[in-house]
Formats: sequence, C-alpha cells, structure tokens
Amino acid sequence: MEGDFREGVLVAEEIEGRESDAELDGRIESIDLADESMLVSGVRVQLTSNTLIDDDDDDDDDRRSRVQDVQSLQVGDYLEIEGRQRSSKGGFLEALSIEREDDDDDDDFELEARVTAIGAESITIMNLEVLRNGYSFSGAQVGDEVEIEYRQTSGGQYELTDNVEVDDDSDDDSDDD
Repeated sequence: MEGDFREGVLVAEEIEGRESDAELDGRIESIDLADESMLVSGVRVQLTSNTLIDDDDDDDDDRRSRVQDVQSLQVGDYLEIEGRQRSSKGGFLEALSIEREDDDDDDDFELEARVTAIGAESITIMNLEVLRNGYSFSGAQVGDEVEIEYRQTSGGQYELTDNVEVDDDSDDDSDDD
C-alpha cells in the first residue's frame, strides 16, 4: 500500500491486492449463499470476506454492502474471476476478485490454472474434467499452468473448443492449503 499520513490517518493512494494464480471466465450454474460458494462453468468457486465484487453493468455510483454484492449474483450471470487455485476438497478457486460482465458472445468458457490430472481423453483442472474433443493437450503435464477454452455439452459434460496452451513461464510457486 502506498499513501500519506494526514492528521494521523493513512490515506491510501494505491492498494495492491493479493496476487492471483488462476483465472476463470464463465457462467454461474449454481449458488450457495449460506456457504458463499458457487459453481461457475464446472469449477467450484469459494468467496471470502476479502473477495472484491464489481458489476460491469452497474452504472450508478451507489455504494453497496458486501452482502448486497453477493446476493446480487444470479444463476446465468457471466463472470470474470481471478483467484488462487486451492487443492483441498478436490480443488477449487478461491475468488480474490469477481467482475460481472455483459453477456458473453458465445457459450465458450476460459480457464487458466494448473493441471491436476491428465488422462488419454481428458484433462483435469481444479476438479473439472474436460474432454479432449479432438483437440491437443500435448506438452501439458500435471502441475503445468495452462489455458483452456471449453464449453458444456448438451449432456452436461465439458469439452475443449481449442488446443490447450501451456504457459512457458510456469513455476512451482503454487499455494496449497
């Protein structure tokens, strides 16, 4: 945090949030308001008391409470989420920031995170199994940071819509709890 002391109070000019190691662009499938968790395009997302929620559609400058922000999230909303990949409980995304976006152009989702398993016909990231669907994930290994584009099939499974991209800058600084 950067700022100045003014009359005994630190006035922040710049605040840096915690650094994320995973990103998800997708649609809310279900919400548990009591647990402050949701399923977004097949990935379990856990909110915390520090999760920042921004509404791209909200044009007014009225300040809302955190409870109002959480309660405003609805099934079907398209979100951009940045967070920390956690491996406990089968893997989930701990949300640092959530931005509700205008409706997405297509039904494709994006996920950038570390691979937790690779099979002959699927790749698993944060407990989300995504079918190969004819695309390549060659070069990807368990622990690598990858970016995938995928969609949900009419049968409720998830499948790739493009080749898996391996992040060449991956390092092993993942933070598990």
